[in-house]
Amino acid sequence: MADHVGSQRCFNLAQEGEVSAFVEREQPDLIIHTAAISAIAKCKENPRQAHAVNVQGVQELANACHATHARLIHLSTDQVFGGNDAPYVEEDPSHPLHLYGKLKAEAEQTLIHHELETTILRPTLVYAVDRRFPSTALESIRSAALTQKRIDLFDDEFRTPVFLDDLIFAIEQFSQRREPEPGLFHVAGPERLSRFEFGSLVCQALRLSPSTIRRTSLATSAFHGSRPADLSLVTTKLSATIPWSPRTLVSALSSSSPRM
Repeated sequence: MADHVGSQRCFNLAQEGEVSAFVEREQPDLIIHTAAISAIAKCKENPRQAHAVNVQGVQELANACHATHARLIHLSTDQVFGGNDAPYVEEDPSHPLHLYGKLKAEAEQTLIHHELETTILRPTLVYAVDRRFPSTALESIRSAALTQKRIDLFDDEFRTPVFLDDLIFAIEQFSQRREPEPGLFHVAGPERLSRFEFGSLVCQALRLSPSTIRRTSLATSAFHGSRPADLSLVTTKLSATIPWSPRTLVSALSSSSPRM
């Protein structure tokens, strides 16, 4: 049975039958699926559980949505790409370097070939000022600066980071449509930044000392070959579908104040 936490209902995606039972019981019109085991290391440590959550759970959810006529918006990741052929458009072939990326790519294919017409959004590096979201890219940098702990950031690993509020806006735009908009859409910010540039701009915008940031290279690190070097995404398709004007990193941080 699902546990009740306030107005939320919790269930185990890895437990066969729980997803279907939830959808059948609640009869939702729309499901926005954001859950996943997204830590690359955790996927590697427990591949069976990662597959159960990131692939089998998605398959069961799609079946349940189809049976109850619910719409589905599914969040994937830029990690489905290998990082050698950026910038990427939606039609580019995926060549994931690690298990997490492979599982998310498999889930995408499951949905693309399913009878259900699913909207699949591929966000890139997501960041937020709100401290209620400690797993976003920004928080590790802020935490390192505030605690004076060194953090290594690569100057040759590139992303197109997207502000959480902008990602939410995109999800809302698709969820408010009368008819589903099936297919893949990249959701990314307007800037191609290295991890080091991202960290430096975060410190600048939040008025934190960048002294804890150490500039390093992916090419000479232990992660070379197993971590994508450039996952920059093109959002032309998204811009042609919804009004898409994502904020730059500095603009997003300047217009937001940290929340506890």
